[in-house]
Amino acid sequence: MKLMKLLITNFRSIGGNDETPGVVIDMEDTNVINLIGQNNVGKSSILHAYDYFVTTSINALNDDFYNGLDNKIIIEAWIKAEGTDDENHRAMTNSMDKNKIGRFRKVWSEVGKSAEKFTWNVTTKEWDKGGAGGFDTILQNACPTPIWLRGLDSAEAILETVNKLIKEKVISKVTELPIYTQLNSNLEVLRNEIREHEYTIKLQDRLDGLLKDTFPNMNLELVNKEKASIEKKVGDFVDTEVQITNNNTFAVGMENHGHGVRRQFLFNAMRELNDVMVELSKTKAQRKNDGILDTLGVQTEQVENKSSILLIEEPELFLHPQSIRAFTNTLYNLAEGSKFQIMTATHSPILVDLSKNHTTLIRVIMTDKGTKAHQVKSNIFESDEKETLKMLNTFNPYVCEAFFADKVILVEGDTEAIVFREILKGFVENRTLKLAESPLIVNCGSKMNIPAFQKVLEHFEIKYFVVHDLDDEKTVSGKTSAAWTMNTKIDQCIASFNSISEKSASRFIMEKNFEEAHGYSYDSTLGKPLSAFKLAQSWDLNDGAIPAVKAMKEALEILADKETQITHLDSTSEIVEGMKSISEGESTASI
Repeated sequence: MKLMKLLITNFRSIGGNDETPGVVIDMEDTNVINLIGQNNVGKSSILHAYDYFVTTSINALNDDFYNGLDNKIIIEAWIKAEGTDDENHRAMTNSMDKNKIGRFRKVWSEVGKSAEKFTWNVTTKEWDKGGAGGFDTILQNACPTPIWLRGLDSAEAILETVNKLIKEKVISKVTELPIYTQLNSNLEVLRNEIREHEYTIKLQDRLDGLLKDTFPNMNLELVNKEKASIEKKVGDFVDTEVQITNNNTFAVGMENHGHGVRRQFLFNAMRELNDVMVELSKTKAQRKNDGILDTLGVQTEQVENKSSILLIEEPELFLHPQSIRAFTNTLYNLAEGSKFQIMTATHSPILVDLSKNHTTLIRVIMTDKGTKAHQVKSNIFESDEKETLKMLNTFNPYVCEAFFADKVILVEGDTEAIVFREILKGFVENRTLKLAESPLIVNCGSKMNIPAFQKVLEHFEIKYFVVHDLDDEKTVSGKTSAAWTMNTKIDQCIASFNSISEKSASRFIMEKNFEEAHGYSYDSTLGKPLSAFKLAQSWDLNDGAIPAVKAMKEALEILADKETQITHLDSTSEIVEGMKSISEGESTASI
């Protein structure tokens, strides 16, 4: 069985109703799910909603209900049968539609109570109360087990998670060893000998007689009749204690290290656990081919479905920028080809990489009706667009910041990015524009890359404005230039977005190119970007005849219709303006 969708209604910041869920998450064919958005918009609510649904008997708290207890919490899952056994499961029989998808719900109505279970009946088109039997089994088979990494987890919590994973891995393999079978057999022999020993029998008869003096209908046995097993005891042999030595100094415990070290350790441990178990699960022939010693005779174990999901609050928290990049690689490597699925709530564009297969990005925003989510998957891109995004992420890890903004201006390259940021800075300084209302300038790397950004911004319903060159129609050889063809593609993307949401996208075209539009030649000793920067510094920003200034004013007019979410930048803007009123120094506000 496989989890396909998660639908969330009236849970914490998430609204909705019985017919229209507040948030819908498509879980199909995803390894990494990144939830992005500003503070307090409901990202963690989505993580907790998953945990509430798949964990047995969680009692609802007062704060779990959206806008009061009158709104029942509804969390629903769509689960797909993947074989005959799944299709014949008693909980799937009446719920499964023609696509072999069954629908299951948990509904919380009271504080301090666990959820009621419901299964959708495709025949009656109604919800059957009670889950139709086998409800929890369905969830265990289809939904990955949640493993939390919260923002301020203690060292003990980190080690407990690692220890649990290690024990699960070790015990699953130990039971296949010959010595385990032998010990189990010997343990059963020992149990029988103790049970049948003369002293045991005499003591049992004596105590049983004393019991019957008071309770004639009761019997006493000193040794349990159940077959003995050492499986539960094996876990006691496995315990994880971490001592970290820094630069050959004395070793100190995990609790004396910062949260960044703790988080990195957890993920390194998970990654290595996965790698080791992949090697151990190979056949003897496979290990021989790989040059790996045949240390354990364990049969091949293919990873098909995800059995665990890591729920991570702000993976970038407490990490140095270089460590964030390493951490990002660890996340994606861990999710690829392992039993781990990953869902994060993040503020870092470095963690976002839509060029990776099986990756989905969910932009979470707050509206007057509660949390709303816009989801985009990596499969919206053509193969060449994925290569483009991969290149851009390598060149500029912050390029995905475009997907975190409310208003965006897309420009071709370095020259335009420098100029338009300088214009925005000037508008903020002369109070034409508030810092909190400033759009984000995104350097797309080239004109050819702009449509890839347009696609994602449309999916996320982020208003944008494009500034690009017209370029020559023909190349020197007389062929139609690729840059000229891109004019049409950019225009088609704008038309597509506007057909869905009126006045959501527009553009400004520089006649031929930036230099010709502004009637100047760049200084070859300075290069294009620096020459343009010095030119922009000389402009009168009230002069609407300057193409770049005119473009910026048109962009601000188009993007002004977008209602800006309340952010920390509002207070920052007030601080900056307050400082201006008491200081003669130049503003250093950066855009």
